[in-house]
Amino acid sequence: MKRPGQRSVFALCVVAAVLWTTAASARTERFRWTQVATVDSFKLYWGASSGSLTSSLGVGMPVKDSTGAYYYDLVVPDADTIYIAVTATAGGLESLKSNVISRAGITGGGGTTPPPPPPTTASGAILGFALWNASNDTVVDSNFTSGKSIPDSIRSCAAIEIKANAYLNASGPGSVKKVFDGVNNGCTGTGGENNAPFAWEDDSGVGAFPCAPSLSALGSHTLTVTPYDGDNCTGLVGTPVTLSFTVSGSGSSTSTLGAPGQPQVVP
Repeated sequence: MKRPGQRSVFALCVVAAVLWTTAASARTERFRWTQVATVDSFKLYWGASSGSLTSSLGVGMPVKDSTGAYYYDLVVPDADTIYIAVTATAGGLESLKSNVISRAGITGGGGTTPPPPPPTTASGAILGFALWNASNDTVVDSNFTSGKSIPDSIRSCAAIEIKANAYLNASGPGSVKKVFDGVNNGCTGTGGENNAPFAWEDDSGVGAFPCAPSLSALGSHTLTVTPYDGDNCTGLVGTPVTLSFTVSGSGSSTSTLGAPGQPQVVP
């Protein structure tokens, strides 16, 4: 027959072993992000895929590192590949999620299969869109998708970047045709481009886009982009990609970006 004291010691040993095993199977990942606007706090979202960020944590206002980026150290299981995004809050409003980045598990398990490399032909050349504040050349939403909104705060000087694969970004033939709200302006100027980077309406080089006046019009809009493997919309035609979005009106308190705008996660 065991004495009560022996049972207590045994129980403590079991708990300690469990805690040690848990700690040994976890790792710490540092996530960094930038935020231009003044905000009240930040919130992290993470999960097993970019479309399933099921865990969240309010982190307040973390300190900044030597580069000026906010950072937070998150403890996650060793084996899991995780995907993470950040939102900002101000005045009781929460922004849309930032761009999503991933960190691979250190033992190769628990994560999702990495996506295949982007295509290198014109057939699937349009990879997506990004929303820019063209007044200061900053990214507002690096994954601007259908159903989202351009907020009133930037609509007077917004731009949309058209993200393309390595084929269209390389030197040589290749072009895109842009149809805005059903109007095809041809394959030169605003209606089409032969050289990367690509944007609606125009670009001034990589990471620099002038204001697009058409994006200041309130209401719903549609942009359809079609890639070609020749200049001036000639040659093999690729898969068209359509972006449907809205432009928020002045004074709207329900802007999908909220008051602070989106943070940007950085490496």
